[in-house]
Amino acid sequence: MQPESADNAGPGELAGLRDQFPCFRIWRERTCDRVRYATRSLHPGLNPHTVLTDDIDELRAVLEPSRHVPCPRPHAPGQAPPARPLQATAP
Repeated sequence: MQPESADNAGPGELAGLRDQFPCFRIWRERTCDRVRYATRSLHPGLNPHTVLTDDIDELRAVLEPSRHVPCPRPHAPGQAPPARPLQATAP
């Protein structure tokens, strides 16, 4: 098992990030001898859409501009967000 380091955040630090950025799904992946952090926006149009990095501080820095942006209206778990009306097209 690898020791905890700046690039290998513990569960408490990930939980803190999830609390700070509720409009994003944030998780840790381990592949062979490598750890990386993945983030995905939970709402269309909210940026950044996807982030992959092995540095937890870089992840925090990339997400920071979206910290105070209000999340779009939530939708029921397991359901798609409301559809936007289609633009009318000329026949």
